[in-house]
Amino acid sequence: MEEIKKAEAIWEGAAGKNIFEYKEDAPFTINLIFDERQIATIEEKRLRSKLESIQNSYEDITAEHKELVADYKEEALRYEEMLASYNRDVSLLNQKIAAFNKKGGAPRAVYEEIQREQELIRKRGEVLEAMRLSLNQKVEELNRLGKEGNTVARTYNSGVVTYKSKFGEPREFDQGDYTGKAINIYQFDNLDSLELVLAHELGHALTIGHVENPQSLMYYLMGEQDLDHIKLTKEDKAALQEACRLK
Repeated sequence: MEEIKKAEAIWEGAAGKNIFEYKEDAPFTINLIFDERQIATIEEKRLRSKLESIQNSYEDITAEHKELVADYKEEALRYEEMLASYNRDVSLLNQKIAAFNKKGGAPRAVYEEIQREQELIRKRGEVLEAMRLSLNQKVEELNRLGKEGNTVARTYNSGVVTYKSKFGEPREFDQGDYTGKAINIYQFDNLDSLELVLAHELGHALTIGHVENPQSLMYYLMGEQDLDHIKLTKEDKAALQEACRLK
């Protein structure tokens, strides 16, 4: 198994010599055992994946809401400007009509011009009404997105509470154990965490106990180690040197 070789190399690289030797018929074994701990790991991954999916949905809704707000503000500003111009022109036209009415009516040419202006005003009113309806639809969509976002946020927050209650604390290294005759592996999230558990138990096989640095491979909790670059800390190396000295 590639992860066993990697875990072995972590210690042998630091020691500068071959420490472990693979023999197919050796009485010492490394066993993968499926029990409630691995079931818990599968459940943790499932819940974490669900939370990530909910978070992605919330971010999509938030992005859509933000974009729609920007569109609404731009359209609302344009609508207000056009409405102000429309109301101004309607007022001027009404004043013109009122003035000619006082005089007993407008000449035919002026009357026809007023009719053309009224038709243009009518069409502008139709455009403004369409814009008003569009703005109302955007408000309804913003409200819908807001409610949907709130619902998704509540679902996410509830899921986080559940996750923390079940899996929020760093896990002790009971994912595996060293018995003297075997290493039993009970729990791992992925191949990187399997490598870390194997390396930790190989450390115990070298008679190394737990060290105090939370980032150390031989720390009693799994959580702060760098799974992307698993390596010994100075505390791990000091413990290895002590184990080698005692031997």
